[in-house]
Amino acid sequence: MNVSTKLDTSIKVGRRALLVFFATEGAFILRAFRFMNIDQHEWNEIFTDIEMFLSAKI
Repeated sequence: MNVSTKLDTSIKVGRRALLVFFATEGAFILRAFRFMNIDQHEWNEIFTDIEMFLSAKI
């Protein structure tokens, strides 16, 4: 599935959703392949920030 074709990136909410997708995937890859040591507390904080960004509270 090509995520960018499923989102309307010509509008702000679509661009924000795509950025959240990339941030989520990036965080997962960095942790899964141990490129970064991210403990559970930090992991939860990252995703709280991502959720806030998606809901436009940041």
